[in-house]
Amino acid sequence: MKETDYYNLMKGFESEELEPMVGIFWYLPEEHRLFEVYASSLSQSKMVNGHTTYHKLHKTIWQAKRCRDKAKEKSVYYQDYTRIPRGRVFYDNGKFIVKVGSWYKQYEDELRELVEDAFNLPDDFVFEIGRHWELGHGWDESQLDDFFHEGDLCADDLGIDDRKALIHELVSTASILTIAKSELAYLLEDKNIKVFKAHSDSMERLLKQVQEQASSYIGITSDCVFSIYTDGTELCTTDMDSIHEFMSLFPKTCKFKWGLGYVSGSAPFNIILVLSGWK
Repeated sequence: MKETDYYNLMKGFESEELEPMVGIFWYLPEEHRLFEVYASSLSQSKMVNGHTTYHKLHKTIWQAKRCRDKAKEKSVYYQDYTRIPRGRVFYDNGKFIVKVGSWYKQYEDELRELVEDAFNLPDDFVFEIGRHWELGHGWDESQLDDFFHEGDLCADDLGIDDRKALIHELVSTASILTIAKSELAYLLEDKNIKVFKAHSDSMERLLKQVQEQASSYIGITSDCVFSIYTDGTELCTTDMDSIHEFMSLFPKTCKFKWGLGYVSGSAPFNIILVLSGWK
């Protein structure tokens, strides 16, 4: 999209005092409403070749909510996040696209109205079905290659900020970091990149272990991407405190992207840490 076309589009929305947004949501058809809507305005999102989307994952948000509700007897977050209808709003080549599963067809009229209202979308937005948003489906290792090379976000179409977000998507949803360090360096456009892995039976020992490995780089890095995953052990308050304490070791200007995950058969606590951005 040309800059002048984008400007005219924005002026049109300004006249209505509503600005369109990209983001993610869950949908509760029995209650006729959207649930856990997360959005960012289009004007505040970085556009690269006409493609914009929200930077956070359904999976990461859901697991953080599950950790928060650990002490409750019942919580909606105890169930699999993929079993509740969900979708993602993209802006691509001048048009808003809402990625959903095939489940949307029986609710299309109601869902269109709810999404249009929640994200301030123009009425010509379109629904597209993607396998990731089918009920019971999420990203797994068998899908990463398709996602990286042929999926909804193509590395060649993204600028540096969006490539970092893509790395976050890959790292926080993979049980093993399957892409090579050279590919990570290509995505970051930074030859100075280090990847560290560690596992332990406690979060405190895990972070101390990776801290020792990465000590030479923690003080100079400006970009930190890490994924913490467990064998099913849920994080408690002290675990989250350990994570925040670990993050406090980095420079105040350091930008973080991180996620939580579950991998069957892994050690109780695991981390993949990617550092870059030093001169």
